[in-house]
Amino acid sequence: MAQVNLLALPTEVVHEVSSILGPDDVLALRLSCRQMAEKTSLCFQARFFRTRHVMLEKESLENLVAISHDAVLGRAVQGVELCIDHLIQPEHYMSREELFDLGINDEYDIVRRLDDEPVLEGDDRWESICRGYGDEWNKQGKFFSQKLHMSLLAEALSGLENCTRVGIDDTTRPWGAFRLGRRAGTLPSRFVSDLLPNSMIHAAVSIRTLLYAVVQSRLPIEQMFIEFGDMMAGCTCVTPTMLLLPSPLEMAVKSRLETVSNLRLIVNPTPSHAGFDPETINSLPATDPIRGESSGWVANLLRFLGLFKALSDLSLCFMTRDERHQFPELSQLLFIPGLQALRLEYLDCTAGELTGLLKKHQETLRVVGLESVNLIGGGLDSWLCVLRSLRHELSVEAVYLGSCFGEDGEGQVTIKLPSQLRADNGQEIDQLAIDLSTLQQDNEKEKSEDL
Repeated sequence: MAQVNLLALPTEVVHEVSSILGPDDVLALRLSCRQMAEKTSLCFQARFFRTRHVMLEKESLENLVAISHDAVLGRAVQGVELCIDHLIQPEHYMSREELFDLGINDEYDIVRRLDDEPVLEGDDRWESICRGYGDEWNKQGKFFSQKLHMSLLAEALSGLENCTRVGIDDTTRPWGAFRLGRRAGTLPSRFVSDLLPNSMIHAAVSIRTLLYAVVQSRLPIEQMFIEFGDMMAGCTCVTPTMLLLPSPLEMAVKSRLETVSNLRLIVNPTPSHAGFDPETINSLPATDPIRGESSGWVANLLRFLGLFKALSDLSLCFMTRDERHQFPELSQLLFIPGLQALRLEYLDCTAGELTGLLKKHQETLRVVGLESVNLIGGGLDSWLCVLRSLRHELSVEAVYLGSCFGEDGEGQVTIKLPSQLRADNGQEIDQLAIDLSTLQQDNEKEKSEDL
């Protein structure tokens, strides 16, 4: 059999081969010769540098700074995800087993194990890790007290000229997490819970740090997201209290962050999860807005959304599901002047609340996406009314419905829509309404036959 010369293969084939190799094998391939390094350069940049994952930790941020100073790799970065990974305050530390017993666990770990990703760094009981963990905790304390987390992230973003997307997430281990885990004796925590008080503060600090860095960098960021906690049992997603900003930062964001048009939030609507532990609050500076008297869940969220003057595409995912906690008030008060696309996920509402919110944006709204939305007090008729309103009272051009349904006043499901419904123009929206009408007729026919 003739030997295959990899250098003779088309660049597209080399890219395809390298895409299925592990990181170590890709590195070995690139180190084999200069020509192969050049041939795999673009796919290497796209795979490992297009989106960089970092955490608020010195070495992780210094690595991003180094990348931003590189003439080639710095230009390859298009997105930065600030991961929520952090160390838990020693007096509140619990092992993964102890957390699991309290109902706190990462539901995505089963997938990570299938992908051979480590989810533990050896024995994580306190007595096994206390010395190394304590040392790392003290280092972290000094790091934050010197505000290096803010200056380093701002410096890094300033050099990433092609970066247009930033956010906070918890699905990918950031650069430096495993190295920190080996030093501390356990991987940094991704859990944000009131059972782990400093985790709530860390979430708020992460949001403020990201916004500060974006403002200081003056990058034309277009997309921003805050998406932690949705796959973490016993934990919370972002709450509007976490979105409260110190006055100088709030004013800077409002006046200088003029390019963010796309915002996605996964928010916790449960009233009992809206606040912080009193002891934790008292550890904050007296002037911190989190310590002030709360204006309410909806008011705090609207205050945050109002910072983004160019916002035109908004996604709000409620996790856990909003069972009439916040949406009734939110639907009355939410108004975004230039809103063109609105996506809502996991909520119960009436047809009137939903259409009322949409009609307030009828001059600009063009795309509506609804995922697992439950229309209460009506069956298929309610969904038909919503579709007709979108078609004939608004200028909506595209509609997406995913796993939506309806319940009667007693909580009994009366209708389940098909799992995926999509219409990309007015005619398709009309056809969607016709298809649902046919479904309604078929359902009524089946009921009459059963009688």
